[in-house]
Amino acid sequence: MPGTKLAEVKFRGSTAVDTGSFRDRDGRIYHSDGRIIRGVSAGALEEFRKLESTAFYRKYREKGQLVDSQVLENDSIPLPEEIKQQWAGFLEHPRIPIISYPYEWTFGMLRDAALLQLNLVESAILEGMTLKDSTPYNIQFLEGRPVFIDIPSFETLPPGAPWSAYRQFCEMYLFPLMLQA
Repeated sequence: MPGTKLAEVKFRGSTAVDTGSFRDRDGRIYHSDGRIIRGVSAGALEEFRKLESTAFYRKYREKGQLVDSQVLENDSIPLPEEIKQQWAGFLEHPRIPIISYPYEWTFGMLRDAALLQLNLVESAILEGMTLKDSTPYNIQFLEGRPVFIDIPSFETLPPGAPWSAYRQFCEMYLFPLMLQA
């Protein structure tokens, strides 16, 4: 499987911001001394606390299909003060050794990623949460299995609301799979 190194921009010393996380208003990924640190907004931190309490989060994390995430205490955040002040909190995730992109994946990989996305959103809805987006860029492969990595994509489902990311799911998963099939 072809892999690409994450694009990074050095911030200071051994800290770099992951330029691939620029679209997320609720978070940013930083690389610091081999660690993956995600700065999150107050809203995203609150949603993460809710997510942590759900059964589906524990289930998918234990199965290795949802990236492990730990809230960092202020004294253990290895980032410069100017970055710490930008975010309400920080999560740490394990490093994924090879980053791949959907346009590099086989049909089977895209299918497996789509099925994980659907399973996660179905499980989330049953516990009052949802996924606010549905991009295959939120999934990576670890030892040949899909792993969902974008924790701030989970949010509380407003009562009676449809899955707002359905159109994106069709555009980025369903239609490409149909064309390849």
